[in-house]
Amino acid sequence: MIRTRIALVVSTLVLLALMGCSPPAEESSTATEESPRRTYELPYHGAISLAVPEGWRDNVRRPPGAAPPTITFAPEVGEDFGIQITVFWDPGTGTDFNSPTRLQALASEEAEKIANTATEGVLDLREVKGAHATGYVFSATAGQADLGPGQYRNMTTGALAVEDLLLYVRILSNDAGLEQVEGALEVALSAAREEGSSSPADLEQSLILGDDGRVTNRDGRYSVVVPAGWRMRPTSTPQVLIIDSGDQASAFTIVMKPAAPTVLDDVRQLKLSLSTARKEYVELAQEEIQIDGVDGYRVVSRTEVGGVPVVTENFIVKRDEQVAVVVGFESAEENRDRFAEDVKALVESIDWE
Repeated sequence: MIRTRIALVVSTLVLLALMGCSPPAEESSTATEESPRRTYELPYHGAISLAVPEGWRDNVRRPPGAAPPTITFAPEVGEDFGIQITVFWDPGTGTDFNSPTRLQALASEEAEKIANTATEGVLDLREVKGAHATGYVFSATAGQADLGPGQYRNMTTGALAVEDLLLYVRILSNDAGLEQVEGALEVALSAAREEGSSSPADLEQSLILGDDGRVTNRDGRYSVVVPAGWRMRPTSTPQVLIIDSGDQASAFTIVMKPAAPTVLDDVRQLKLSLSTARKEYVELAQEEIQIDGVDGYRVVSRTEVGGVPVVTENFIVKRDEQVAVVVGFESAEENRDRFAEDVKALVESIDWE
């Protein structure tokens, strides 16, 4: 149970919120079937292909450390519309990662966040289907009168499942014309799984164990000392490493990611993910810290899992443009003091490359 909750927190940190609700599913038309397919590599997770109209420009943004990529599309000329597709894989949450229930729940949360700034007021979801993709989308119109450069009035956002992948889709335009939006949506719904140059089995090779217990994550670009008797578990996201204690009552999740503008922005993101993951989230403390000459924050919170109180010690430390997020879990509140020291020692042992 503890591990499941860890993975849920990690996935919310990495995924952001998505959207949700549901009328009958709409089958995608075959307009893109004649378009040539373009294939995009996913680090350690094969590849994905999409049927893209000729002439459309594409670009792939690949965060450091083999994190989930974002594929963007634009028309051959101009910026009349834009499509953003971020491809996620299961970071260890299990079979519910991209289930219809979860897609719908994520969709609902995102729709609620946007509704108060949209002219529609209530944003209804519709279920959509392609040959291999299924999911939920909603459309919203910006309420503000004046838009700045690079801003769009109309947005269609959705979450799609394609086999073991989750696609976060955003379609932006200033033309609410249904044909343009549906054509862009068909590109996303044409997604199909492909073999790539690397697979999850290759991920094990990115971890190097030293004689002193220090584990180097080459793709995550950091190393950390794993306490004696504890075991490490790589996840399907190279930056993320889960470390379980010998009795499995405690566990740590280390996330290395690009830094937000300030450490407090990362603190807010962590709190949001914790409160989203567990509605019983209670903040116990927040304080500034300095570890090994690096400034950061410590956030202590409490939730309940299966009726058992769970205290989390969360450390966020920023160095240069990287942030290490160490999320610790303990199933018994009476072990909190010892547990806090364990997490602090783990944070102090982190070295950035």
